[in-house]
This record gives sequence, C-alpha cells and structure tokens, in this order.
Amino acid sequence: VHFDKNAEAAKGSMEDQEFVYDVAQNLTANAFTRDNYTFIGWNTAADGRGDSYEDEESVKNLTAEDGGEVTLYAQWQLNNSEYTIHHYLKGTTTKVAEDETGEAQVGSEVTATAKTGIQYQEMDLTFDSYYPTQTITIVSDSGENVIIVYYTLELKITAGTYSKPYDGTPLDGDYTVTGALSEDVSAINTLLGTAPSITNVSESPKEYLT
Repeated sequence: VHFDKNAEAAKGSMEDQEFVYDVAQNLTANAFTRDNYTFIGWNTAADGRGDSYEDEESVKNLTAEDGGEVTLYAQWQLNNSEYTIHHYLKGTTTKVAEDETGEAQVGSEVTATAKTGIQYQEMDLTFDSYYPTQTITIVSDSGENVIIVYYTLELKITAGTYSKPYDGTPLDGDYTVTGALSEDVSAINTLLGTAPSITNVSESPKEYLT
C-alpha cells in the first residue's frame, strides 16, 4: 500500500506498507499534516469517490492481485475558525446591539449586515460604516476575524433665535439639542456658537443637522 498526501502543500512522508492476502492488518497511522486542514481518512481515489478507510483502520484484501499495489490518498477538510461581528457607537466600543458570533471555514467569506430600528439612550441610530470592511475572508487566527459595524446618532440643533447674524458668539440659549449623548450635551452647548455650519438663524424654529 502506498500513501499519498494528496496535496502539494501537505507535509510529511510515509513508507509503503506490506500486506499478506487474507490477513487483517491496521493501516499505518497518518503522518501527513496540512496547514488549516484536518486529516479525515483515506480513500482509494484522490477525489474521495473511491473506497474510504479511517486512520489506522484494520483492513485486508485491498486488492486480489498477487503482488498488487494500492494507493491510498489522504482526505482533507478545511478547518473552521470563529468570527465576531460587533455593533458599536461610532468612535467608541459602546455596544448598541448584541455581538454576532459563529464559525466558518478558513478561506470562506463572512459578510456583516447593519441592523435597523435600534436605539441608544432612547434615540434612533443610523448606520455609519464597517471596519475594516463589510466582508472578510476567514483566517485561522480567530482574533483577526472581526468586523465592527458603527452607528451614529442624528444630532439636531433646534434654534429659536430670530435673525441672529453669525458673529462668533454663542446663541442666546433659546435652542435645544437632541440626538446627542447625555454626557456630550454640555460640551455641545459650550461650542455651539462657534460651529462653522451655524452662520445665521432666520426662522423659528429651524433645524440644523450636524
């Protein structure tokens, strides 16, 4: 019996094994290895469509020919690796939805999908971006199989001041801020008057989207 590693990238070597007709004998233990693959047995056909045998299986009469030779081809299965999809508020590691985890074959692709209808602090979130990309190719190191989906809050500033020309000074306080995190409202209030996007308020009320 000849043992064929059945993959150019597989490593290792195995000596031929001799058998006596009608005498059962265990196959030699597999000595081949292949990165990112698991050995799952032997087959008389390279494509796995022949007769299958397990590692170290007791066999006899693989051929009825006196002095005949049989080649057994290693069969390989791609390993699986874990992946994680996070859903975070943009620029933070604040979780806005449960992580999605699973397993996929090394070399296959996993695609993340942004969620809809989710909120944070009772405010609606909108999808912003994927990091590093929406689709990744699975590798053996599960720590690399990560996609982050970022979401943002829609910040609205409603000002009630009439016809205030922009002069670099803060608004007179007659405005409201919605869509901001509670811990950010104070900072927004401080900086609001110098925001370059707010140059004039001529309607009451008027919404500015930042």
